[in-house]
Amino acid sequence: KTNPDLPVSKQAIELLAHLAPINLTICLLAILLNSFIIHYYYYPNRSGVLSYMFSSIAAADIFTALGHVSLLVTALSTHGLSDDPIIGAAKIALSIGCMLYLILGIFGNNCSIFYNLVLSTLRTYVIVVQIPSIRSLAIVIAAVIHFIFWFSMLCIDVWFYAAVILPHYPPYFLFPVLTSGAPYIGYGFCNLFPDKAPYFHSLCRVSSGVFLAMSHLLPSIIVLVSMFVQSVALLWGRTEDPERRHVTTTIVLLSLLFCACHGSNALLTGLTFYTPVINMTLLTVASTVLPLLNAAVSPIILICRSENLSRDFVAIFRKLAGLVKKKMCCYREQDGAGEERENLLEED
Repeated sequence: KTNPDLPVSKQAIELLAHLAPINLTICLLAILLNSFIIHYYYYPNRSGVLSYMFSSIAAADIFTALGHVSLLVTALSTHGLSDDPIIGAAKIALSIGCMLYLILGIFGNNCSIFYNLVLSTLRTYVIVVQIPSIRSLAIVIAAVIHFIFWFSMLCIDVWFYAAVILPHYPPYFLFPVLTSGAPYIGYGFCNLFPDKAPYFHSLCRVSSGVFLAMSHLLPSIIVLVSMFVQSVALLWGRTEDPERRHVTTTIVLLSLLFCACHGSNALLTGLTFYTPVINMTLLTVASTVLPLLNAAVSPIILICRSENLSRDFVAIFRKLAGLVKKKMCCYREQDGAGEERENLLEED
């Protein structure tokens, strides 16, 4: 629990500091597992649209984890500081940490949601139409449009935080702004309008809801509908086929995980627009833990449900364990040789 007497910004920092051991562990797990997913799907003999999508999702999840590491390190370095103004190198370091979370964590999470949405749509199309392969031109066009639009919004956000907020507020003011709800891009764009305009508050609220729905809620709904369509198409009249049941279970697990992490995050954030029931502590926990859980658990599902992935993962794990064991034996031999030399010198 955080101290209710502290300002909202200090409460957010205190909560992130308390969550740091859990979140840093999840970040490390997400980076390692998604690196293995990229290693597996990057081979030329596994080239294809679906392999490219799995690699893109894993890369986006790695960026998400790195962004959260930057945020947690910044929160830990800020935790416990006095209320005196933070100036000089400390202010620059804290500002850079928050900007890295915005660029890597939030934008990476946004790209991960988009690639999961495209992958779910492609799987639905392949299963329903029953075609062996698909053309990648439409996917490339959609990816380019997505990147241009959201990268433009990201640039506006970075400019808004750097030019509008930081010159007038301390760096730790960014913590509740960045973590009080689903991590979506567009906060700077929604607050570009002058607050003296009579329609400012309603326009800002509508714009925030649109960006939240576009980046989190709508993809979760589409993934959930795609899961239902794929399950019906796979099991319709063939419920006894073990391979189809296996594929269907994998799709259901991945889709439910995606909706549970991103959909619930969007719903919690959306409820704060209309009701004060949802407190800031719950929003901060949801916005920082749920995206990391999706990034870490989804590769675990893929590894456990795929025979080839699990076999390669076990092989790499055994190879790494053998290298560690070999290094330990070398260190022990060196220590033993050093002790023998010391004994000989003492006898002489």
